[in-house]
Amino acid sequence: MSLIDNYSSINISDLRKEAEERLQWCYAHSHISIEALEQRLEELHKTDDKMKIIELVQDLPAPSPKKEEASADNAWYHSGTGKKAESYFSLLGSNSRKGVWDVPSEMDVSAILGSQVLDFREARFPRKTVRIKAFTFMGSIEMKLPRGVQISTSGIPILGSIENKVESDASGPRIEVEGFTVMGSITAFCPKEKKRRRNR
Repeated sequence: MSLIDNYSSINISDLRKEAEERLQWCYAHSHISIEALEQRLEELHKTDDKMKIIELVQDLPAPSPKKEEASADNAWYHSGTGKKAESYFSLLGSNSRKGVWDVPSEMDVSAILGSQVLDFREARFPRKTVRIKAFTFMGSIEMKLPRGVQISTSGIPILGSIENKVESDASGPRIEVEGFTVMGSITAFCPKEKKRRRNR
């Protein structure tokens, strides 16, 4: 039984966590907009009133436990809003983002005579769509993705390359990459040697 259905006898932190997960699930399955998600999450974390928490989710459908256990979608979306925007810049050096991390909705990634590696294989996607602006000058940007993520790439390569080696799957999050590279490379691919670990 859902904790939300038996809210009077449970700890408020557990109730808040389940409400947060329901909001994230509903956004991932297009039941609410990103604006509604962020507004409700903000109200959720401000209140210590159990009834107020219930009111924030009572109009939303609850995920089926059996369906969620069998569905790969549950691995992608995770509670927590993360940052809306982040920037990564490397000059004559390298940056790497990997492990478990919350993916923002917008990213600016630049590599000048250096490299950037964005590893999404264990990443959590609080939002369904991620937009990346990528720029390289005699540098490289690599995006490592798990199976099941949608990704589209567009842009202008000047004496360089923009490559998308990922077979997209509509069931997962969507990453939209707009690239510009001069004598460099921007590449998205699915490494074979490492499988995605489900986030719980």
